[in-house]
Amino acid sequence: MRRSFLALLFIALVGLAFYGRALLPGRVLLPTDIITQGWPPWQEPNVPVHLHNPLLTDVVNYIYPVKTFMAEAVRHGEYPLWNPYIFTGYPFTYNTQAGLLYPLSIFYYLFEGATAVDATIFAQLLLGAGFMFAYLRQLGVRRPSAVLGTVVFLFNGSMVVWLEWQVVHAAVIWLPAQLYVVERLARQPSQAHRSPLSLSPLHFLLPLLFAIPWLGGHWNWTLYTSLTVALYMMWRLPGWGRVWQTAVSLGLGSALALVQVIPAFAYLSQTHRQPLPFWDLLAYGLHSRAVVWFVPNFFGNSVAQNWWGPAISNDVETAVYLGLLPLALATAALCLRRDWPTRFFALWGGLGLLWALGTPVYGMLAVLPVFNGLHPSRAAVVPIFAIAVLAALGLDALLSAERPWPRRLWWGWAGLGGLNAAVVGGWLWYFAADVATHWPFLRGELLVWALVTLLCAALLGWWGSHKFSPVLLVAVLLLTTADLWLFGHDFNTIGYTADIYPPTATAAYLQADGQQEISRITSLAEGLAFYPNTALAERIPNFSGYEPGIPLRLVHYVEAAESGPAIYFERILMPNSAPNSPLLKLANVKHIVTIRELWAAEAVAGPRQDEATSQWRPLPVRQAIAMPGAGLQRLDVPVRGGGQEQLLMARILAADASYEFANATLPIPATDGWVSFYFSPFPSEWGREFVWELSVVGEGTAAIGAASAGQPAFVAYYLPRPALVQESRKTRIYLNEGYFPRAFAVPSAVVVADETAALATLLAQPEQHHQQVVLELEGQPAPAVLGRPAADWAAEVAITHYGLNEVRLTADLPEAGFVVLADTFYAGWEAAVDGQPTPIYRANSIMRGVAVPAGAHEVVFVFRPPDFYGGAAVSGMALLICVVGLWWGQREKWVLVLK
Repeated sequence: MRRSFLALLFIALVGLAFYGRALLPGRVLLPTDIITQGWPPWQEPNVPVHLHNPLLTDVVNYIYPVKTFMAEAVRHGEYPLWNPYIFTGYPFTYNTQAGLLYPLSIFYYLFEGATAVDATIFAQLLLGAGFMFAYLRQLGVRRPSAVLGTVVFLFNGSMVVWLEWQVVHAAVIWLPAQLYVVERLARQPSQAHRSPLSLSPLHFLLPLLFAIPWLGGHWNWTLYTSLTVALYMMWRLPGWGRVWQTAVSLGLGSALALVQVIPAFAYLSQTHRQPLPFWDLLAYGLHSRAVVWFVPNFFGNSVAQNWWGPAISNDVETAVYLGLLPLALATAALCLRRDWPTRFFALWGGLGLLWALGTPVYGMLAVLPVFNGLHPSRAAVVPIFAIAVLAALGLDALLSAERPWPRRLWWGWAGLGGLNAAVVGGWLWYFAADVATHWPFLRGELLVWALVTLLCAALLGWWGSHKFSPVLLVAVLLLTTADLWLFGHDFNTIGYTADIYPPTATAAYLQADGQQEISRITSLAEGLAFYPNTALAERIPNFSGYEPGIPLRLVHYVEAAESGPAIYFERILMPNSAPNSPLLKLANVKHIVTIRELWAAEAVAGPRQDEATSQWRPLPVRQAIAMPGAGLQRLDVPVRGGGQEQLLMARILAADASYEFANATLPIPATDGWVSFYFSPFPSEWGREFVWELSVVGEGTAAIGAASAGQPAFVAYYLPRPALVQESRKTRIYLNEGYFPRAFAVPSAVVVADETAALATLLAQPEQHHQQVVLELEGQPAPAVLGRPAADWAAEVAITHYGLNEVRLTADLPEAGFVVLADTFYAGWEAAVDGQPTPIYRANSIMRGVAVPAGAHEVVFVFRPPDFYGGAAVSGMALLICVVGLWWGQREKWVLVLK
């Protein structure tokens, strides 16, 4: 136990070498510099931006907001079935990366912000270390070999670059625990004497471990780890009973995951995610980037901000580096061992490598309904895990091998060395032009590659020709660790806790406004502020959003409003040219938050000094002006002409004349009179205090009119921003005038056949939006009365409670009509009027509508998703079976002990 403790202590020290700074007071494993330096409204104007790793945006704009939203809801005693803050709402039960039922989400439920993040990340690292070490020991390898395999497993390039995402580790760290249980099952002494149909407590523990990644891990990786477990069981469990035992354990595990799986598939089937054509799919494989198995930064990286690899990828999707020495040790396992673990992981890892490279072999997965939408490169988890295990097996084989080592081992290493040199040389030749461009950076990477290659060769050569010494073993561990550390130690940003969404005037204004009236904001694709989904961190409803799956109905709705594309970066929905679209107003978009200046069409006069000129002053002259608002666009001055063919220049300078913002030139007029100089409107961050200067370009003279006091005459004009309601730093908030409230009533409805007709009707009759709602029946009976437009319609609708899973409102209608809630129409929402169930119609293509009689009534919407409750029922039954199975098995053991 002491030796095992020391082995795990070494692994923990490696973890501290990588991430220990995050444990210092005020630090956290989050790229908070992206928040405060990269995104309005937290970004300060006119301040240089220095981001450590700009590629980590998902960590703070997606993972952190959804997890803290989930935790806040749970702490307040409300299970978040629905998320009303993104788009027009979506079922939060689908969100696999939130981890509502993931065991380590307990840290988010117990702690706030940075503490929860660090606790989750370090807990996953510790669990991964313990699981992998235990599994390798179960395979029979020595402790040093298990340490090496664990270090390679936890600190390879893939695990390093996805660390702060948390959900990738949540999918992968449980794999060795699952294989450990299977291995224990295969090695049970009593297995040969029991019926193949009999089950042990481990058969009921395995489903729990199998389900955990599905409840909180990223499914791209979970799919591959689950495949590994299934095949491993079929490989290891003896006799024909393997089919029964595998079916029971994995069947129960799958049933446990249905509480998450069913809602996710139900939602994703209605989103914009579509399968990729097969050959397009293969383009995302690693075949064009295979050199990174040997030189991890061959294509640059996001920390140096010099990535030059294929445009379809980046270094997060490309990082697969395991070190050069582990590859040599894995080769040793292939050359020296003939046992089942070596054969299994060689075959399975080789197949996974062919998938990850994007070879046509991926076609065996692409025919399946989920894999045809995944990047093949993420199948790299299979060869990475296999090589980590094979490296441990290889080191153990070397520790056991008799000297001299067999010739086949040296031939194997020679082949690996040739492959190493051939791949690196081939990529240098093929990308020669890019290599020349990036040579100052790449030269250092190639020197490290050459040095590590020589050190590996020297170490293995020395070991092969000398008696074993513990120093050699230490050198193997240190060289492997140092190689991985050089690549990965600086990738993840260790930020400051104070920079986790600090308070801003923009958020404060919107939060205060939200307490008065429930409404939405939207960001614009050009002039982006509140990058999706950062507004979720502030609990500000944002029509814009970022999700792996965006409701297809909503995509079509925004595309109709935009008359063009609405999806950016494949998974972000944002309007750009349609803030004034009636469709966005109808969707309760009250505010437009942007760094763009939305100017009025006509300029208005600002500061002026234009009383009758009584004298003329020679040029050049300077005059201070203080603008009442942003948008300085024009400067008018009186000029005495002289017929000279010279130019006048007007310059706008900073208040201290230290910086020139703009200039414009005009010919000197032939006669005395006012002339106008035009500029692009000045943005807010340029300030309000300026100095203007008028001078002659080159040789020549001219004069400017001045008042009796001798001050030069002028009039400054600026473009107003009539809908601006708040401005702070770089961010502006504009009122989207004419927006609809979240809930409203109309006197009539028109029934249409489908989505196309609904959108066509909405676009053709925007003036009727206050008078009629467009309904799609979708199998429900038509309303008894459709009503008619009424010019004097005076209904009152008020929201009395707006929760995550329930909305209550009161409606007072002069005649029977329809109440519309501008939230997403989705299966599972139920409605009642005065306690009596009533149909919910798909209204205005994406919203919810109910028919309401005349008079005062209460309308209640409640979310009871059948996919979630159905999945929960099955998962609950599977959990009960597992608990009973574990209890019964342990009871049987105690009975035997007592006997």
